[in-house]
Amino acid sequence: MGLLFPAALLAACGGRLSAPEGELRRYALSLQVETEAEAPGAPEALRQELDRLGDTAEALELRLSMQRVIQHRDGSEGVLVRFEAAEVEAASGALALPLQGRTALLRRFGDGEILQLDGAAHLVGTHRQGEILDLLWPLLSPHPPDLSPGEEARRTARWPLRVADEQGQRGLLEATWRYLGSERVDGERIHHVAYSGRWETLGSDRLAPTPRGVRGEGEAAGEVWLTDSLELVAHDFDWWREAVLRGPALEGGERRELRQRQAFTGRLERLP
Repeated sequence: MGLLFPAALLAACGGRLSAPEGELRRYALSLQVETEAEAPGAPEALRQELDRLGDTAEALELRLSMQRVIQHRDGSEGVLVRFEAAEVEAASGALALPLQGRTALLRRFGDGEILQLDGAAHLVGTHRQGEILDLLWPLLSPHPPDLSPGEEARRTARWPLRVADEQGQRGLLEATWRYLGSERVDGERIHHVAYSGRWETLGSDRLAPTPRGVRGEGEAAGEVWLTDSLELVAHDFDWWREAVLRGPALEGGERRELRQRQAFTGRLERLP
């Protein structure tokens, strides 16, 4: 009846990863995305555009690599996340996304707690508030609490993204985690945990020509497989949110809103 995650690994300075410093880990992400949009009170031209583009069903296939490149004095680490390949499959066919070769720096503790994202403006910048890639970071770096077999516990995880002084967004997940068991796979002990809870997204962009804000609320559920040293092996997920994008008022009227329901399901797994 030992702890799932030894206390030494969950100290304030974070635990060490099992991989030597600088070792590259590659992951594959398969993501199904479905959206439904509406704009109450919108001009006719916008409603027509929503009828044409607002509801989507797409499948994304991403190949990513992660490599620790910085070890901070507080015990946190800087992990370089690189997009090796990205493709989307929609009704119109397959299309390569302009993400290949792009990177972001994820600063986190060894237990998965996210502290900061740097260099990610080109992924979720001014023109992409509410973009689906904002959920990538907690998928890559889940943050379960210390659990004993059969135990449940709650934890709040946050992942901020700042693009400029007055432009950014943050995600928040308030979830209950459950320990489902463990097994040995190819000599590694793999721990299986599950979570479910409330997902919230808050964002603002006051530097744009037309200031706007985004708010999303929904639920997230998933199952995660981790090694003894908290390295991610796989992550199955089922997340959804109701997102509201607010723009300025038109001709002195009420502020306009674009509402969208977004559903994300898929699997993230480590490659050999």
